Amino acid sequence: MTKIRITIYSIIFIFLLAGLSICIFSLTKNNNKNTSETSEITPSPLIEITWAEAVDLVQNCQIKSVFQKHDLTVTLTDKNNQVFKTLEPNIDDIFNETNHLRSDCNDTIQTITE
Repeated sequence: MTKIRITIYSIIFIFLLAGLSICIFSLTKNNNKNTSETSEITPSPLIEITWAEAVDLVQNCQIKSVFQKHDLTVTLTDKNNQVFKTLEPNIDDIFNETNHLRSDCNDTIQTITE
């Protein structure tokens, strides 16, 4: 190889190495920037409501999921991910409300029991 060829290859190698270094530096800088901007996901506060208010939410097709416990506590999550808590008068009353509304609301209400 001639001295000119070695010089040309050396210059090309230096430019490639410099470009690669700049790319790596930019990627790590942007990655650190995105990591610091990530916010924590916090649950919505639990809002206590009356049984009548819970029935209204269900009948107005605002609820996407229902969770019933044996102690008659019912937790409802609306379509905006707001969480409500109430007490049902009798066990399974919430399911009696949701069962006939599945077709009226034109969507599925997820129902869960303990």
